[in-house]
Amino acid sequence: MAELTCKNIKITYIQKNKQFIDGLDGLSINFCSGGVTVIFGENGCGKTTLFNCITGLLAYDGEILFDGVNADELSIKERNIAYVQQNLSLFPKKTIFDNIAFPLKSQKLSPEEIVSKIYKVLRIFRISHLMNCLPSQISIGQLQKVCLAKAIVTEPKVLILDEAFSNLDPVTTESIQTIIKQYAKEKDIIVLYVTHSIKEGLIFGDYFKVMTKRGLTYDGTKENTTEDVLKRYVLGNG
Repeated sequence: MAELTCKNIKITYIQKNKQFIDGLDGLSINFCSGGVTVIFGENGCGKTTLFNCITGLLAYDGEILFDGVNADELSIKERNIAYVQQNLSLFPKKTIFDNIAFPLKSQKLSPEEIVSKIYKVLRIFRISHLMNCLPSQISIGQLQKVCLAKAIVTEPKVLILDEAFSNLDPVTTESIQTIIKQYAKEKDIIVLYVTHSIKEGLIFGDYFKVMTKRGLTYDGTKENTTEDVLKRYVLGNG
């Protein structure tokens, strides 16, 4: 089982008026593979800041460990993290095939290996018939599948989904979530998912964490987490 551990993470920002503001104030949080971890928290509580620390985009005080190895000893590439946000990130003038191929070009792979990996993720998300299309020629739901295919084609150790399904209809969301859950368990990767929907999170998640500006206020599993419990903590009454 893979594990990602954050210990006493602190970040302080300096505003334009030279006032100091805490982005994260001593947050300690642990993530593991084998399921989907759903993270709830109000806007501004530090979720995206935490992800930027994990991916190596922000300096911080504290420790981040990947399977016991300090992140300071790992390059961004070695951390092998895929990050999918609400805003779709695709090259508009490249085909779906070429968009998915893009992150593989920095890896030392033969053309045959690249094609094999692309066809595999196309099949996983059932979008093989779209590979010669441009992004402007397909639906929002199909675009999100392409973004996810592009994210997992490198076989990441950690997959971060930051409100990645918020623009999708419920049927498409459920379909994609089923694919992600199956993939996560098959590959034993860590999946972190941010949402504001308690009902959706309960359906998709296996582990549940609630963040506030004070830090982590709830840490539970599917076995001991109910909608009422999450409402108490997410709505600020926990």
